[in-house]
Amino acid sequence: QAACYGVGLCGHVGGPDYADFCQAALPFLFQLINLPNARAQENVYVTENAISAVTKICRFNDSKFDRVAVLPSWIQSLPIVVDEDEASLTYEFLMDLIDTRHTSVLGLNNVNIPHLATVMLEALASGVLMSGNPALVSRLMNTVKAVLSSLDRTLQTTVLSSLTAEKQKTLQSMGLIF
Repeated sequence: QAACYGVGLCGHVGGPDYADFCQAALPFLFQLINLPNARAQENVYVTENAISAVTKICRFNDSKFDRVAVLPSWIQSLPIVVDEDEASLTYEFLMDLIDTRHTSVLGLNNVNIPHLATVMLEALASGVLMSGNPALVSRLMNTVKAVLSSLDRTLQTTVLSSLTAEKQKTLQSMGLIF
């Protein structure tokens, strides 16, 4: 976990001196993220720190690689639902990319929209953002409402059925789903 956090710091504040290192770290971060048991309780903080490190590298230190090529894998690595320290920056970056309608995030013909809706709903249902950044929570809620309303009924049902009953109840209490 600490190593992933350190790589994230290099991406966030290391600047050009760490650009080669950040580029070289990406495959290793994705190896961690994609391990079969990456989301197990004993590994989730390592995994979410690795996702956050990729976020920071893509957002702040992408001069040595094609960010457009990395973003689809990053999107598939989401959500962050446990690590409050790493969630805010990650979801701010995601919201920025969605707001600019970044094709690497939305996917060709918006194919990633259902996954993005699930990611945002999972984040909101988990409460990972609730203690730190009310403006981001509001932004996420507004975006997920717009995204859900853009989906046809079948896709809405698919997205919502991927959530546990407990998460659906939490989201209902927030006024996000009915």
